[in-house]
Amino acid sequence: MISSAEFRRQVLAACDAGGGTRAVALRFQVSESWVRRIKQERRELGKTAPCQTRNRVPKWQAQADRITELIVEKHDLS
Repeated sequence: MISSAEFRRQVLAACDAGGGTRAVALRFQVSESWVRRIKQERRELGKTAPCQTRNRVPKWQAQADRITELIVEKHDLS
């Protein structure tokens, strides 16, 4: 099985070899927008591998204290 990082490098190599975005997307069965995005990430950030972690904060995080209070108040909910 090919790794995600290696797959991205192969797609970028195909682009570097002169393949257009559409042709490369069809060849690797990915979307054109994904090909454009990884090209942009390499150009702007020098990045060729996918992110290993995400820095997303859950939407409910701002209410975490209140949720905990409600669970304590209504102990039969836990």
